[in-house]
Parts: sequence; structure tokens; C-alpha cells
Amino acid sequence: MKNRKNTLRFKKGDLVIVRPNFQCFINLSWGPRIVGHTALMSSELTPSRPFLVLEDAKEGSRRVNRRIYVEVMTESGPRVSWASVFKMKEK
Repeated sequence: MKNRKNTLRFKKGDLVIVRPNFQCFINLSWGPRIVGHTALMSSELTPSRPFLVLEDAKEGSRRVNRRIYVEVMTESGPRVSWASVFKMKEK
């Protein structure tokens, strides 16, 4: 079995898409709470929607179980989101 954390290590400039099987039935912030950053809202995460990664993936604090997060560009500006929502866009 692959180490899932290694598959979520997106790099700056990568083009990612929302996983086709992603589902969230309520509108809530879908990322870590970081001072100076805004989390992506789950309503913006429609399956197969593309995003551009702005910074290399980072590991969160112990408080969030060291989950991996990325900063992506949206129509309303840069937002942070959990990396598990995305997969690499195939060329």
C-alpha cells in the first residue's frame, strides 16, 4: 500500500483537480485555520474542478493530526485547503 502522505505532496505550479468522489453536504470551511489565510469553502469544491497550487504542500500542526494542506488559487483569491481533496490533473 502506498504512503498516502507522499501522494499529497503537491508542488508550486502543479495543476490539481477535485477528486471525482468528493462529497460534502453542508457548506463549511475545508482547510486549516491559519492566521493571515482564508480556508476554501466546501461549496467551491465541485468534482473535477481544476485549481493551481501556489505553494508546496505543508504539514499541519499536531492539533490537526499533521494533515497535509496546500494553498490554491480561486476566483476570489488564494485559499488554503486540505490536500486530500485533490489529485493531480492528468495531461
